Amino acid sequence: MNYANAVKRTAGVFCSAAGLIAYVSRTSQAQSQSPRNASTTGVVKFTTKSALNSEDITMILDPANKLECVVVDSFIDFRSGEGGNGINYDDVLATVLKRQSDFRSTPQGENIRSDSVLWVDTQSEVNSGVIGQLIDAMATLPSVLGSPGVKLALPRHIQLAHFDNLQSKYVAHRDNKPTSRLNIDDDAVWLSQPEQRCRFLTCVLYLTPPAPAAEWDLTVDGGGLRVFCGCDEQDDSGYSAQSVVDIAPCSGRLVLFASRSLLHEVLPTTRARRVALTAWLLDYPDEG
Repeated sequence: MNYANAVKRTAGVFCSAAGLIAYVSRTSQAQSQSPRNASTTGVVKFTTKSALNSEDITMILDPANKLECVVVDSFIDFRSGEGGNGINYDDVLATVLKRQSDFRSTPQGENIRSDSVLWVDTQSEVNSGVIGQLIDAMATLPSVLGSPGVKLALPRHIQLAHFDNLQSKYVAHRDNKPTSRLNIDDDAVWLSQPEQRCRFLTCVLYLTPPAPAAEWDLTVDGGGLRVFCGCDEQDDSGYSAQSVVDIAPCSGRLVLFASRSLLHEVLPTTRARRVALTAWLLDYPDEG
């Protein structure tokens, strides 16, 4: 049975406080979980910003664990302006719209990836208004998530991705697999070789409109981050996945996973303003 058939036959949805997450398993249904306290479906762990620590990353990297990714709701709380260095969502949206002409499509082609991207230089833009505030928020992650055995560094360049066209998508891929055709995008233009080959931990922060006025609904809006859990190493499409989880791009939500191993995709979106900021934390802290 392939994952598509599994989705059709055993799909289940459970509600979190910050949006819908669809969970599909070949063997069992997910139970309702609340992200307000640390909890897990077995493959996805919900935690809070204050509880996030290096043990979460150790669990992701441990082959004995089935944990594939960690979800932190309200890593930035755009609704109140608190918890994220006082970042106001209206300022975020205004910045994205103002710089819209700087976003570029990638050479991969729309059949593979149909969003547009903007590379942000964390050194030159650290004092650039709301962009600088977002950089500061992401810059806290290496020290929070690192450990004596896992030393992490923020890359010089992080990526803003805007899925603004109806049905914008990014097909199944891994973030650090140089031999894959899916890695042939504009990364080589913007990033140093170490920044490409040393991607270690993917950190995706969603800059979508905040609830309750604009709650993201996977069943209506699409645009979910689909993670293929338990895939064979050589599987680039998800046919061998033991389970599939769709994570909604809720406002201020941070998703963490291993860049080298987790197969994932962005499902076609039917709603505008799906914006994500991605930092690939590196495991070469002593290199330039």
